[in-house]
Amino acid sequence: MFGIQAKTIIKLETNIVTYYYLAQYAPFYHPEMRILQMETSRDYEKERHMKFIMLVALAVLLFPVSHACAAEGKITKMAREAGFTSCISTVARLEGFLSGKQNYGSWSFWSNQETDRQPFNASMEVSYSDGGILVDFTVIPSPDGTCAYTYTKSWYTPNSCQKTLKQKFMQKAVLKGKLNVHVQAYSLETAEVLLQKAGSGCMVQKKEVGFQFTRQQP
Repeated sequence: MFGIQAKTIIKLETNIVTYYYLAQYAPFYHPEMRILQMETSRDYEKERHMKFIMLVALAVLLFPVSHACAAEGKITKMAREAGFTSCISTVARLEGFLSGKQNYGSWSFWSNQETDRQPFNASMEVSYSDGGILVDFTVIPSPDGTCAYTYTKSWYTPNSCQKTLKQKFMQKAVLKGKLNVHVQAYSLETAEVLLQKAGSGCMVQKKEVGFQFTRQQP
């Protein structure tokens, strides 16, 4: 949209420059012709300002609508339609972050009573060419007027848990110990990771909890 506006404005500017050039650098023209050309350039200038104002007004009116329509994901749209609006921005940010612009399907859950004061939950299958990741997140409107959230990402890797520890996302992981018998717990800077042996491979679960993440919307 902004590219089209800029191109139009440049074209108008070019027309004005051309008319001023004829009026200023063509002294052999008849004086009345010079006056006519100057008046014409003034008309173009007025027209340019009017068109510019109209284009800006149109951009202000249309851009937020088109941007919102393009950016809103299926889970966010479902939450909004269900009446879960106070923490809708948190739902949108989690959906965008966890889907990673990949193909995904979802299953959402919410309360039919006081929807905007109860948790909103969604499960996602984020699909890749070599498999999928199971994602689950919950957004909770807190009594203090903020939005809290929690999410988990679970997937299977054919690599052993020892090899998984050497992957890039685990480079700064700190071992916290065993959850009980079979699951090892690791802490990252902003999340926790649980690893469990599964045959010759490894089950991985990454989780994060955010308290007082954003203010609720009125």
